[in-house]
Parts: sequence; C-alpha cells; structure tokens
Amino acid sequence: MMMDIRKVTDSFAVSPQIRPEDVQALADEGYTTIICNRPDDEEFGQPLFEAVAAKAKTSRS
Repeated sequence: MMMDIRKVTDSFAVSPQIRPEDVQALADEGYTTIICNRPDDEEFGQPLFEAVAAKAKTSRS
C-alpha cells in the first residue's frame, strides 16, 4: 500500500499512521526524522510507538 505523504514545506511532511514496515521506504526517500503524535492503543491494530522507533533505529538510507 502506498503511504499518503503530504509535503507541507521543503523540509516537512505529514502522513497518517506509519507502520514499522514503512520506515525503510521513508528512509530511502530521504526522511530522517519521525514525529509520532499518537499515543499507544489510540486505535485498534495501531503499531506501538516502540515498534516504529526500533525499526527507525535500524533503518538508514
């Protein structure tokens, strides 16, 4: 599935919830920072923050 990434400025974009499996694709696109605004368990089936963070620590472009 394609992520719905919306460019706000040249250096800032927003998207709906990302999943751990999205992180490498984001790194490959040149994104270097992820800001997670959702608390864990806000929605059923949502990945935990730690799962996304762990993948981000191992993904590099």
